[in-house]
Amino acid sequence: MAPGEGGVALAARRLAGAATHVLLLSGTPSLARPFSLFNQVDMLRPGLLGASKLDFAAAYCSGGGGGGGGGG
Repeated sequence: MAPGEGGVALAARRLAGAATHVLLLSGTPSLARPFSLFNQVDMLRPGLLGASKLDFAAAYCSGGGGGGGGGG
Protein backbone atom coordinates (compact mmCIF):
# COMPACT_ATOMS: atom_id res chain seq x y z
CA MET A 1 0.00 0.00 0.00
CA ALA A 2 1.16 3.49 -0.70
CA PRO A 3 2.08 5.66 2.26
CA GLY A 4 -0.98 7.88 1.69
CA GLU A 5 -4.56 6.94 2.40
CA GLY A 6 -5.87 7.03 -1.17
CA GLY A 7 -9.11 5.53 -2.37
CA VAL A 8 -7.59 2.12 -3.07
CA ALA A 9 -5.97 1.99 0.37
CA LEU A 10 -9.22 2.90 2.11
CA ALA A 11 -11.15 0.30 0.10
CA ALA A 12 -8.57 -2.36 0.97
CA ARG A 13 -8.78 -1.44 4.66
CA ARG A 14 -12.59 -1.80 4.59
CA LEU A 15 -12.39 -5.18 2.86
CA ALA A 16 -9.74 -6.43 5.29
CA GLY A 17 -11.87 -5.36 8.25
CA ALA A 18 -14.78 -7.42 7.00
CA ALA A 19 -12.75 -10.49 6.00
CA THR A 20 -12.18 -13.61 8.07
CA HIS A 21 -8.61 -14.01 6.79
CA VAL A 22 -6.26 -11.45 5.23
CA LEU A 23 -3.04 -11.99 3.31
CA LEU A 24 -0.98 -8.95 2.39
CA LEU A 25 1.56 -9.09 -0.42
CA SER A 26 4.00 -6.42 -1.48
CA GLY A 27 6.42 -6.11 -4.37
CA THR A 28 8.56 -3.67 -2.41
CA PRO A 29 11.18 -4.81 0.12
CA SER A 30 9.64 -3.83 3.46
CA LEU A 31 12.93 -3.17 5.23
CA ALA A 32 13.91 -0.55 2.66
CA ARG A 33 11.40 1.92 4.16
CA PRO A 34 9.96 0.99 7.56
CA PHE A 35 7.50 3.89 7.33
CA SER A 36 5.69 2.09 4.51
CA LEU A 37 5.02 -0.88 6.83
CA PHE A 38 2.59 1.03 9.02
CA ASN A 39 -0.49 0.76 6.79
CA GLN A 40 0.12 -2.92 6.12
CA VAL A 41 0.60 -3.89 9.77
CA ASP A 42 -2.15 -1.58 11.00
CA MET A 43 -4.58 -3.28 8.63
CA LEU A 44 -3.78 -6.66 10.20
CA ARG A 45 -3.42 -5.56 13.83
CA PRO A 46 -4.74 -2.03 14.43
CA GLY A 47 -2.73 -0.16 17.06
CA LEU A 48 0.15 -2.66 17.19
CA LEU A 49 2.71 -0.13 15.92
CA GLY A 50 1.19 2.89 17.63
CA ALA A 51 -1.95 4.94 17.64
CA SER A 52 -1.05 6.75 14.42
CA LYS A 53 1.42 6.76 11.57
CA LEU A 54 3.04 9.82 13.16
CA ASP A 55 3.63 7.90 16.43
CA PHE A 56 5.16 5.04 14.47
CA ALA A 57 7.43 7.41 12.55
CA ALA A 58 8.63 9.08 15.74
CA ALA A 59 9.46 5.73 17.35
CA TYR A 60 10.93 3.78 14.45
CA CYS A 61 11.76 6.07 11.53
CA SER A 62 13.79 8.85 13.09
CA GLY A 63 16.84 8.19 10.90
CA GLY A 64 19.06 8.32 13.97
CA GLY A 65 21.52 5.76 12.67
CA GLY A 66 19.64 2.73 13.93
CA GLY A 67 19.91 1.08 10.53
CA GLY A 68 16.20 1.18 9.79
CA GLY A 69 16.20 3.86 7.13
CA GLY A 70 14.65 7.23 7.40
CA GLY A 71 11.32 8.94 7.23
CA GLY A 72 8.67 8.88 4.65
